[in-house]
Amino acid sequence: GLSERELRLLDWLARQPAEMIERRRSESALRESEQRLSVELADTQLLQGLSAQLIEEQGSASLYETLVDAARSIMRSEYATMQTLHPERGAGGELLLIASRGLTEEARQLWNWVRAEQSTTCALALPTTARFVVSDIANCEAMAGTVDQALMLGGGIRAAQTTPLLS
Repeated sequence: GLSERELRLLDWLARQPAEMIERRRSESALRESEQRLSVELADTQLLQGLSAQLIEEQGSASLYETLVDAARSIMRSEYATMQTLHPERGAGGELLLIASRGLTEEARQLWNWVRAEQSTTCALALPTTARFVVSDIANCEAMAGTVDQALMLGGGIRAAQTTPLLS
């Protein structure tokens, strides 16, 4: 028979291909994930550039709708909105809804004008002009108990992000 040392060596040799295959799978999955993130970043940067260009050119409603469709597709989202800031309205300014997809009529009416004191991701991003992400609207402290939170959850919106575009 085989010695204890030979058995250990055979066991080690038998495990090597499985470990190599698993390592290659992990490396491949990491590369695929990095490639997806790279594509998503490029898509987002393209969308930002297009948005800024449209804003500068005072785009038409149909252009805004096209942009919202593109954003929804890129982000793989059921919902998308686009708003413009009107700094002359109120202390922190207000956002006017200029295009949307997926919202109910009630939501469109409620969010036609968004004030800085509201609890949408857009309102929460307004004072800082920084991207604002909520991965779980049901458990977001900044939205807790608000009409905005109830309407989002009631409409099936579970997560949201706002990316201010400056031009």
